[in-house]
Amino acid sequence: MIKCPNCQASEFSGALFCSKCGAQLQFFDAEFLTSNIDTGSHDSFVDSSPIVFPPPPEDYADANFALRIMATGNVIHINDPDEITLGRKMKEQPIIPDVDLSPYHAYEKGVSRLHLSIRFTQGQFILKDLGSVNGTRINGKKVAANSDYTIHHCDIITLGKMKIQILIRE
Repeated sequence: MIKCPNCQASEFSGALFCSKCGAQLQFFDAEFLTSNIDTGSHDSFVDSSPIVFPPPPEDYADANFALRIMATGNVIHINDPDEITLGRKMKEQPIIPDVDLSPYHAYEKGVSRLHLSIRFTQGQFILKDLGSVNGTRINGKKVAANSDYTIHHCDIITLGKMKIQILIRE
């Protein structure tokens, strides 16, 4: 059992929110925390690195949608893009992301366990930050948590400090 830091109610281990007051529960075990990226003031942080739009790879396999990890050039093909979640997987995590970014040093780059979702609806790809600790940016512009944003071919999304290029087959 864990105690809510706000109202001291007892909750089962692994609970994300307090059932009494709704406060987000904090885990004091470093294994469960997303590390904060030291950026000084979060309000004044601006990603000043230039946005580069490299050409998409020739081989998309059978996928109409793919994610290119900018640091490595690896491409993750998404065969069924109706809705996916991106984040990092931890042992004994009750809910795991569809796309696990752990092999790309997600923890060190500030990616949350369930960082964002992308869904395909009405002919558009829609991104939603799921309340991540270090936030999400689209082409360098910070997005609000739990709000929908349309993304396009060659957009660069940044999860914490991890940059990913969106690849959409026309």
